[in-house]
Amino acid sequence: MLPWREIPFVRLLLPFLLGLLLALKFSLSFSFLPFVLAFLLLLLILLTFSSIDFKQRWLFGVLLHLFFMGFGYHLASVQTELHQQKHFQQFLEKENHLLVQVNEFPNPGERIRLTSKVLGVAENSSSIKWQEATGNLLLYLEPNPENPDLQYGDQLLLQTKVNPIPAPKNPEAFDYQKYQHFKNTHYQSFVKADQWKIVDKNRGHPFLSKAFAIRQHFLSILQKHLPGEAEFGVAAALILGNRSAITAEVRDAYASTGATHVLAVSGLHVGLIYLGIAFLLNLFRFRGKNWRILKTLIMIAVIWGFAFITGASPSVLRAATMFSFIIFGRALSQHTNIYNTLALSAFFLLCYDPYLIADVGFQLSYLAVLGIVSFQAYIYRLWIIDNLLGDYIWKMISVSLAAQLTTFPITLFYFHQFPFYFWLSGIIVVPTAWFILSGGILLFFLESVLPFFAGFLGQILYGIIWLMNALIHLIQQLPAALIQGVWIGLGGMLLLYLVLLFLTVVFWRGKKYRVLAGMSALALVLGAIAWQSYERFEQKEIVIYQVSKNSLVDVVDGRSILSFQSTGLDEKSANYAAQNRRWKQGMREQQKVNFDSDKLQGKHWYYKKGFLQFYDQRLAFLNQSQLQSKQPTLALDYLLLRDNPDIDFQQIQQKHPGATWLADASNAPWTVASWQQECERLQIPFINLAEKGAQIISINSK
Repeated sequence: MLPWREIPFVRLLLPFLLGLLLALKFSLSFSFLPFVLAFLLLLLILLTFSSIDFKQRWLFGVLLHLFFMGFGYHLASVQTELHQQKHFQQFLEKENHLLVQVNEFPNPGERIRLTSKVLGVAENSSSIKWQEATGNLLLYLEPNPENPDLQYGDQLLLQTKVNPIPAPKNPEAFDYQKYQHFKNTHYQSFVKADQWKIVDKNRGHPFLSKAFAIRQHFLSILQKHLPGEAEFGVAAALILGNRSAITAEVRDAYASTGATHVLAVSGLHVGLIYLGIAFLLNLFRFRGKNWRILKTLIMIAVIWGFAFITGASPSVLRAATMFSFIIFGRALSQHTNIYNTLALSAFFLLCYDPYLIADVGFQLSYLAVLGIVSFQAYIYRLWIIDNLLGDYIWKMISVSLAAQLTTFPITLFYFHQFPFYFWLSGIIVVPTAWFILSGGILLFFLESVLPFFAGFLGQILYGIIWLMNALIHLIQQLPAALIQGVWIGLGGMLLLYLVLLFLTVVFWRGKKYRVLAGMSALALVLGAIAWQSYERFEQKEIVIYQVSKNSLVDVVDGRSILSFQSTGLDEKSANYAAQNRRWKQGMREQQKVNFDSDKLQGKHWYYKKGFLQFYDQRLAFLNQSQLQSKQPTLALDYLLLRDNPDIDFQQIQQKHPGATWLADASNAPWTVASWQQECERLQIPFINLAEKGAQIISINSK
């Protein structure tokens, strides 16, 4: 096991990461923090140049760690856009005129989604009182026929409402607000076609403008030589990082087989470029310091050139930076510690953008590389194969296993699924990606100098991509290809990494630690599984979800669900609202029923014509037809109004006293607003699910 003194950059990175995480968690701005950092730095300088007793060296270490933790906190805090003095949020009115600049290359569609940088805010477009402003704004633009050619760097004049990005309305649903928060974006705007226009062109960064222009040119070459929709989509994603053309069928197939990483230009692609250029340069038998410097410069130039032609996306820039540090480290010394190099590259990237620490791609990239350098050699040595082909296949599998070892806990945490045949897809996509990547780059070159040969190469490239897609679809059809519904939570993820740490101790510290580490890991896992199973078998609740223009109610009893659904609710919308909650609760049995069902009965519930009793809770689901039928006088706990019924408030209150009234998204917003006003006047408890989100009713009865 590596001693701490051999990895100083890793030791300093840890408190720095802690400071970043604290800043992103609490989002506080301390004006006095720079003075504290300056004081700590002064103390460190004084301790460095003064004679300090060896027994008191811990003081220097404590101060150094506090400095890096404070530095990380300060760095993330000052780069949080909401802490900026001129952020546009303080100038907003009900409707605003905004001057914004497009920050990315827009993808066409029914509604253009893009990020923009706010430059100014005014009460009206003719006002000379434009207020200079800053901040990121997420835009959803309805296409404007008068401004069809929207590009990166264009400046737009908007007349629109700006609203905070809303929190999720359903429990455990994907938190898009948090996702955008970690991209330093907190507001959004839906803009109609007549509410925006281009007022200036090409005002973006010249480097990025040129990169986007080159990528568009190369995309047109791929489209010319790859007529198939699936083949062009994969090539555009794999070679140029443009994923907008990937079909849903292809995306699902690659996700189900653990090969999604090949469709996003990132560490894998930059690594392949690095290995390829290193192989070519090693063919030259030059020696000496000058050749080593030249080779280093060539490799870095090629990597950054690749990043440039792929549109300089954040993922490829991140990977290029990481490999640049690795190349520099190897050029400076043959004995450079790879962990120090990785830590230094991560520190550099996080200084540039502290929010990368919450980026899933950043986390997966570094964890995968960490797994490969830590475990691949151990796994590979477990099986020595004399056959050249067998040895190559086992080497590919060992790389996949090592990368998966350090990434699968965080993969389960974020995506709640595990592709069982990731090792098999890795054998196919990694070498194939190299041929596609190098073939695509050669195609771009031949198109301008030898068009005839470009056409021939395009046919070969088409065939390779077609074959890779076919094999991926074949793997997708294998039994148990994708294990879904795995919900481990933050605590579970940390527990899995703790188990991994124990296993690392087994590998690195020898036999005497194996029994203790193995038994400790097993006890932790079994204890967590037992506790989770107990909680799931004891759970009893009713969840009324927020689903656009429909109603969805889950009655949860142990690991079984009685799910009431509107007739027009499709499975995709229902899963989007409820699937994560069901996975978290470990649901295994689901019975779907319609609200119009006449009479149903289970062990702990009874339902008849819109009225439900579950343990000691009584609910009514009332729409127009149920209100028109004869209703019993019955005390209720909750009453859900559905599908815009015409209601007599006093009559319902008399028939169902003591109930809390709920209105879901199957009702029109203006209708719900009028109900809410009337209920407030009559002092009836009322909950608007469109504003509050899903209602969870916990049942305590045995």
